[in-house]
Amino acid sequence: MIVAGAYFMEPSSGPGLSEFHRYLLTSYEEWVAQFIEASTPEPDSDHFKAWGRKLFGRATPEDAVAFFKATEGVDLRPRLREIEQPTLLIHGRLDAVVPLEVGEQLAASIPTAELKILDDAGHGPPVTRPTEVAEAIAAFLTTH
Repeated sequence: MIVAGAYFMEPSSGPGLSEFHRYLLTSYEEWVAQFIEASTPEPDSDHFKAWGRKLFGRATPEDAVAFFKATEGVDLRPRLREIEQPTLLIHGRLDAVVPLEVGEQLAASIPTAELKILDDAGHGPPVTRPTEVAEAIAAFLTTH
């Protein structure tokens, strides 16, 4: 399983990471609210949003900074061409956290990749669109 994120994206061209870290430390609840809204644009995702608030509420701002610091400077994109196994990438078209272009670039970088785009999904399709994700995986596995 590949989870697209900082490991497969260009470094941020916005404010420096230290500014982002300071933002997390001073405005963690605000960041959580913004992240959850950006992650779940689906109109029927209130249950997921509530779960996300509980999940992030268990972490501290310092935990969040430690998480993001752990991914600094890591770029696995040059190694994607080494993947030889059939690979299914599932990406939500409405994902505002990891844009669809990143999923498309990821698929183009893996020689055996197939990209399944879920038109009405955001950042968490396995949770917000479990039936569609299960169907995509089942279809993929029957052909590989």
